Amino acid sequence: MSLKRWFGRWLATAEHRLERQRAEKRRAGPPPWRYPDPFTGELITPPDDGDRDRLAAAGLPVLSTLEDLSRATGLSWQRLLWLAAPSSAYAGGSPHYTFFTVPKARGEPRIILAPKPALKSVQRWILRNILNRIPLADPVHGFRRGHGTRTNARVHCGKDVVATFDLEDFFHTVTYRRVRGLFRSLGYSTELSVLLGLLTTFRPAAFPYDYMRHVPTLVWLKSMSTARRSWRGHPTTPPFLPQGAPTSPALSNLVARHLDRRLAGLARRLGAAYTRYADDLTFSGHAEFRHGLARFLPLVKRIVREEGFYLATGKQRIRRKGGRQVVTGVVVNRRTNVPRETYRHLRVLLHKAAVHGPESVRLEPAAPTDPGVLRPHLEGWVAWVSHLNPARGARLRRTFEAIAWPAPSGEA
Repeated sequence: MSLKRWFGRWLATAEHRLERQRAEKRRAGPPPWRYPDPFTGELITPPDDGDRDRLAAAGLPVLSTLEDLSRATGLSWQRLLWLAAPSSAYAGGSPHYTFFTVPKARGEPRIILAPKPALKSVQRWILRNILNRIPLADPVHGFRRGHGTRTNARVHCGKDVVATFDLEDFFHTVTYRRVRGLFRSLGYSTELSVLLGLLTTFRPAAFPYDYMRHVPTLVWLKSMSTARRSWRGHPTTPPFLPQGAPTSPALSNLVARHLDRRLAGLARRLGAAYTRYADDLTFSGHAEFRHGLARFLPLVKRIVREEGFYLATGKQRIRRKGGRQVVTGVVVNRRTNVPRETYRHLRVLLHKAAVHGPESVRLEPAAPTDPGVLRPHLEGWVAWVSHLNPARGARLRRTFEAIAWPAPSGEA
């Protein structure tokens, strides 16, 4: 037998053996999964300890294993493990997020961690099929369908005293362990809770260069110290909710459920109302609340701290009826209204665009604003003002409609 013929037979036999092994692996499904703990690196085999009855009663998908999640999402179990990769080595060195910052009106820039399409599609499945099916408490107005800044502010109209607080680095204090615990409390097994927790949180230690090169050093140090504090001084930075993932707003609301219950109970005891819009806490009331402010403030700080969150320093405001009371950017002294300076600034921008053309308007001082960006920006502001004050909104709408917008480039 010639060498060429022998080699051909050997190659055919090897390919047949390899294909048979692949088919057996496909039929067998995923092997018993052992995942590395994001903190210690220790390999853990999760038990099958889900509560199927509780999941079914809550109208949630009844899933227990990695294979169940694979069938539900339509993705292979190998791809799910790749997307949930807790380290850069496990992910083949390719992070699943893009990193950038956006400026804020005041303070440091906001860090945005946007998931790439593959991971984002899984996160949207989790949001649509699990998180959106869990009811939220009445005080929650942020990231919730049918609620917004107006519904949040309307609760506090006409009150003698309005007290507002901000939670510091809200998403960074919602860590992987808290997210995993949330899924466990819903009835999911440890295996599914770990997977869902890894799929919806970001671990900066896995991709330090990619993350840090987009983030100013001071912002990095501040945000990481906040996340580390939330795990009571653990020597490594724990995974946290990425600001930019579709699941993060809903998860933050659900993780803060116990905080909302305690603060709402404290408000009821003092005859006050309580709402939360994302990281903005608001309390309001009349005489009973005004007289109890001295004992109310230390109790709020203690409850927030005990629930694993932190109040932002310098952002506590106590506003009385004699001054202007503002809640999430809305004036609430007698009824919901637009702050005077906001209305005047928007009126100036619209007038300038109508008289001198939209190319003369600058949203940022450095350069002119593209009309394709300016138009939806101004239209959104006009709609917001109309929602709060229809009379003022109608005046702004007339000016907006008088602007001669250039034709889109495709229609020129």
